[in-house]
Amino acid sequence: MEALWIVIALLAGGLAVYVLIKPRLSFSASEAASEKVRAAQLDAARQQLEIEIAGLRSVAGRVTELIARAEEDRSTILELTEKHSAATSSLADRDDAIGDLRSQVISLTEEAEKVRKSVTDLEIEKATMASAIAEREASLKEERKQFTETAAAFKAQFAELSADALKDNGEKFLETASACWLFNIKVRPGI
Repeated sequence: MEALWIVIALLAGGLAVYVLIKPRLSFSASEAASEKVRAAQLDAARQQLEIEIAGLRSVAGRVTELIARAEEDRSTILELTEKHSAATSSLADRDDAIGDLRSQVISLTEEAEKVRKSVTDLEIEKATMASAIAEREASLKEERKQFTETAAAFKAQFAELSADALKDNGEKFLETASACWLFNIKVRPGI
């Protein structure tokens, strides 16, 4: 009979602990799920930033190519000017050659100016993107820090709730066991 009371007390204690802890566990589980979603979003943002960084690196390579091409164009202009001056012997030929060279110089100068403008625009875009990347990385770092702090807080809160529940359950069990033992002594004095 005493064993039956002990089993009943254990079942009642276990049911009480389950009823007390169930809302807290479901709340913690939903919070953990939302944090997982947030972590996945942060990871997607990090991957997007890596893609943008790769694009910036490609643009930087193109800027270097354009600068090299502008230098080649300048040297070509100089070579053409020298060759043309040496090849023409008459004044008329020289005037025609000078006119042609001027138009080439103007054309190449306009092209070089376009290249310089393009390079400047690309450098501005590169600086803007680098700034945006730095801001996004700082934001991502802060969000990861908050996630870590929240996870630690949930872990500590769960440990505290578990300890309280176990303590209450143990005390109730001892009270019930003592009451059963006293009841048995009163009902059956010889036991």
